[in-house]
Amino acid sequence: MYDTHIHTNNSPDSKQSIDVVCTTAIENGMSAMSICDHAEISLFHMDNFHKLIASSIKDVKTVREKYGDKIKILQGIEISEFFWDESKLPGFYSLADYDIILGSVHRVKCIEHNDSYSRVVMSDTSEENLHIFLRTYFDDMIRMIKNYDFDVLSHLTVPLRYINGKYGRGIEISRHDETIETILRMIIEKGIALEINTSGLGTPIDCCFPDEKIVKRYKELGGELVTIGSDAHTPDRIGYGFDRAKGMLKSIGFDGYYYYEKRKPIKVNI
Repeated sequence: MYDTHIHTNNSPDSKQSIDVVCTTAIENGMSAMSICDHAEISLFHMDNFHKLIASSIKDVKTVREKYGDKIKILQGIEISEFFWDESKLPGFYSLADYDIILGSVHRVKCIEHNDSYSRVVMSDTSEENLHIFLRTYFDDMIRMIKNYDFDVLSHLTVPLRYINGKYGRGIEISRHDETIETILRMIIEKGIALEINTSGLGTPIDCCFPDEKIVKRYKELGGELVTIGSDAHTPDRIGYGFDRAKGMLKSIGFDGYYYYEKRKPIKVNI
């Protein structure tokens, strides 16, 4: 297994040490993993934010020496929302020789919501405002794809984990099919991989992000670059649901998926 999206306690929303990540991944029989701690514009208010990023990079170097003969440990980062303040992004590119850079949208500014979708209470939001929220999320993703240098588009449609999963709102994503197709065409054109994020598996929504319908459309449009990422913030989620994700990819017609080393995609046959 090659898990291209794992967090450690150098991300504010995770408590797992990188040593625990490594030992768990080795126990799970993984061949490689990418440590991609959060670099989000909304975290800049934290006094220790830059220390966390520096610590993440240092930790990867340390565990490579400690566990490198058992598992390939790759240096990544997950960038988000830097279109809110572009002046803060360039410094991150020079901090390390990254193997993989994930691009994602975690926080949307719209209507009554101005926070991460994982923290916003959506039980009383009107259906129309939820669609406005999703449209803003997709528009922000388009801005990111147009303007920033990254390798993998992470967890497309993941707000549904909360809207339809946690809050059971039953929002129909097909209303946004045209915008989603625009996103898929853009990443294919730019050579950006589509992440199959397994964080929704085993939760109330029980699907990958994006789901099979969208991944199938990506394939129909000519998309080939796919990664699989657990987005694990706890040890029990490392590599979670990879058999299901690989089964979905195979059923759609993919014969492999990719991980990144030195920012180059390397194919893993299914």
